[in-house]
Amino acid sequence: MKKLISAASALAMAASMVGAAVPFATGAADSSKGIELRPYLNKDGSAASTTISAEDIAAGDVTIPVGVFLVEDTNDSQGITANWTITSKDGDASNVKFAGYVPNEDYFTEAQTVTAGGKEYKVSKFVNFSGTISASKVGTLFAPSGTGMYNVADKYDSLNLKNSWGSVVWTKPAKTNYEWTGEKSDSFPMYVFEVTFPKGTKAGTYSINFLDDAPDAKYPTQFSTMIEGTTKFATEYNNLNLKGIDIKIGGDASTPETTTAPTPAVTTTATSTIIQTVTTTKAPNNDSNLEVNANFVIKGKEYTIEPGHALSEQKDENDFDMAGEFIVESSGGAKCATFVAELADVPAGFTVDMVDTFCYAIEGTPSYNKVSSINWNASVFDKNSDPQSVMDGNPICQFEIVVDKSVKPGKYEINLKRFQVIENAGEVGSTKVEYLATVTPIIVNVPGETKPAETTTAPVVTTTKAPATTTAPVVTTTAQAPATTTAPVVTTTQAPVGDRLPGDANVNGVVDIADVVVVNRFLANTMELSEQGKANADCCDTKLGADINAKDSDAIIKSIVHLVTLDCTSDQL
Repeated sequence: MKKLISAASALAMAASMVGAAVPFATGAADSSKGIELRPYLNKDGSAASTTISAEDIAAGDVTIPVGVFLVEDTNDSQGITANWTITSKDGDASNVKFAGYVPNEDYFTEAQTVTAGGKEYKVSKFVNFSGTISASKVGTLFAPSGTGMYNVADKYDSLNLKNSWGSVVWTKPAKTNYEWTGEKSDSFPMYVFEVTFPKGTKAGTYSINFLDDAPDAKYPTQFSTMIEGTTKFATEYNNLNLKGIDIKIGGDASTPETTTAPTPAVTTTATSTIIQTVTTTKAPNNDSNLEVNANFVIKGKEYTIEPGHALSEQKDENDFDMAGEFIVESSGGAKCATFVAELADVPAGFTVDMVDTFCYAIEGTPSYNKVSSINWNASVFDKNSDPQSVMDGNPICQFEIVVDKSVKPGKYEINLKRFQVIENAGEVGSTKVEYLATVTPIIVNVPGETKPAETTTAPVVTTTKAPATTTAPVVTTTAQAPATTTAPVVTTTQAPVGDRLPGDANVNGVVDIADVVVVNRFLANTMELSEQGKANADCCDTKLGADINAKDSDAIIKSIVHLVTLDCTSDQL
């Protein structure tokens, strides 16, 4: 599966992603904002230098890691886009190459100690400026917050950039705010890219600076590097502080102001293009005609939980909080591009929610995207965006399970209604392979003593009161009459007909790419929609089903990648 974004597409998407949520207004930015390039840590954890000696560049390629840091006083940025390139007045930057690392990708060769949320963690992953770090028996991982796209390229002709170029586009989570991973916004970088100077690169000063132009005539007020706030925006011409970085080859030795490393890292690395995060891709929701693969088995584990308690109150053999797990028992050596998981109805009195968004059973441990309270998907992107191996014996998903104190003793099942496997994306020349896995449920044993039947206690009391041999107390059998009060348990909680989920054209409770397909088929007169489907599909300038058109299809697509919220109006597209 290839999911590559060209330089032109990245800049165009920067304009649409950052400019979609709130119309831009002129004036000052919401608060002090800045984006800075700084030397980052080498892969062994040592501080990087911004000076390369003549001896080192003569001996071989030299790579220096650079971090893109967001500097802000308050966490109220709605969208961020940054683009940069490398130039030199006295050197030759034409052969300098960039290669980047996306959040949660392996970076350090030795685990480093970092602090987040008042706790220390050992991480080998690249930790992003916004998100959460979690530790489990599988390892320490990072879950980024918001939607990000990252790109590097050797050049960009449309802007007449003949040297290496890089970009970041990030938008906040659709329905919630974001928190900094560390104590400050720049405790961790937004992005890390390596700058490789080939052996024999000419001595001189090499400058990497942010671009400040408006690359798209359709968006003349949206610059290559800018931050959108809650009501206003910041550019280099409007209170956005931009700081590039200089790297010197030859001359006096010096170290960056933020580090004390005595020597630079000298490595020989293959350049590669790292593109795309995993937060916006939705898998198709078309399992009705899929076959169940008996060889791909996901098995639920068995637990015991006391009434009124949570599974996380227990510890496993490694002293980690326990979580409900579905384990890949066998996959037959499959590789996977996307998993789609959907939880079935849970037993009454149970609360089940995902506690770890990582899919440990896929190589590279991608994170799940929580589409709704019952539906998730995990899409796999490595450096080349190829499907990854499925690793048997690892948890496919993990849940917190809470048992209400009202739950009676017994054995209960928690099941996945669907677990869909998409092995590849079906590009030209390949065959798309997707199927449903064979799933066995998680078993929860709820212990407790079996109490005497309540109905037996009342007759005992009445018979002990009889002092004589009269039969009158037999009338007390009417005490059993309250049993008829169970009749009102006929509580129907069905949603009233006509409740809309804007965009849900196929009326399955989820808005995803399948709804776009359904709407387009309806517009092409190759498919009919139900009345409820029509009402849901008419989500742009809605007339509750009376005017479904191409704008509705476009609105659903943009809602999937969090560019609009449904219902919307035409001027928001």
